[in-house]
Amino acid sequence: VIQLRTGMKRAENEGLLERMTRDVQAIAAQSSFHGTAQVTSIEPVAGGVDIKLASKRIGKVIAGQLRKKYCVDIKESFKLVGIEKETGTPTTRLFYAIRLQPFLPGDVLLLPRTSEPCLVLKTTSAMLHLISLVSGKIERAKPEVFTEDSIVFQSGKDRPIEFQVVSLNEADGTMNLMDTATFEERVEAMHPWLGVNTEGVTITGFHFADTIYLFPLDREIHEDDDSPAVADVVEDDAEDVMDDGPLDDESDEPGDDIAGNDGTGDR
Repeated sequence: VIQLRTGMKRAENEGLLERMTRDVQAIAAQSSFHGTAQVTSIEPVAGGVDIKLASKRIGKVIAGQLRKKYCVDIKESFKLVGIEKETGTPTTRLFYAIRLQPFLPGDVLLLPRTSEPCLVLKTTSAMLHLISLVSGKIERAKPEVFTEDSIVFQSGKDRPIEFQVVSLNEADGTMNLMDTATFEERVEAMHPWLGVNTEGVTITGFHFADTIYLFPLDREIHEDDDSPAVADVVEDDAEDVMDDGPLDDESDEPGDDIAGNDGTGDR
């Protein structure tokens, strides 16, 4: 059973769950055996979706593929569902609890090591790629070192402040900005990592702790970004399998029929 779950409520959650469900179906379709459907049921449950599969092997493959593509926390567990009548062997059902991490590109998180606000550029299960809005340094950190409270600006929910670049002052390395909502002007440092090279462009930012932080115009990760990673970095193939039990136990009681195995679970 693949248990897809959301964490923090976000407007993007529904779309992400739909994409992940389609990915599960696509991967399962590539692994069909003699035309046998690998996905036996898709059931909406509180906070997500349960997808029942015909084999444990395809579940492991799917969990691995989702781990590579999405920023998720995955826990593996099993449940005893019956006894094999002929041999007396216990039969089990395997669960992959796959929970979306609450971080998406465009969010701003406080990096624990420096307490600096950092813009999320890219997310994976193993690593968040960020840029410090103070120094412009590329940072890399495990999703686990952050919590929902680490988010100080949430993309898709919080509205950024828009500024028009009125003039560039190369002599002192500053630029004059005008707030497009209030028409107030301010002077900010023209950091190279912001990517502002011409007048008239619009740059966005947000207000936090009595300070305006500007977002870089270029949010792509470039091959020459070789900043030292933070101490919280993990390897891509790190194990994150834990036996914490399936999520939402009531959504899949022992004895539920999987792949027509007469109620004894996956054999």
